[in-house]
Amino acid sequence: MSALIPIYGLAAFTAWAIVAWSSLEILARAPYGQKRATSRNLGLWNLGAIERQLGPQVHSKLLRLKWAGIAFIALVAAPMILSIVVLVLSALARKLGIA
Repeated sequence: MSALIPIYGLAAFTAWAIVAWSSLEILARAPYGQKRATSRNLGLWNLGAIERQLGPQVHSKLLRLKWAGIAFIALVAAPMILSIVVLVLSALARKLGIA
């Protein structure tokens, strides 16, 4: 089990790095006067506005950004939810005298 923790961490870091790289690529395609608005829309995950603003050439980068972001959030949230479930179930088992 403990051997999976570094692999899990590496997967989360990779997803985060893909999000960061995709964000930088999208910002690089934004015209000079629209970089701040694009940055704000990236922070708010308003990807539709970015595609309308920069055109369809950023669609693949936005798609990669979206799925890597979802993967990162899932990789961070899953252990938190799992630990809460385990704590609740162990407390319930102790209360019922099972464990």
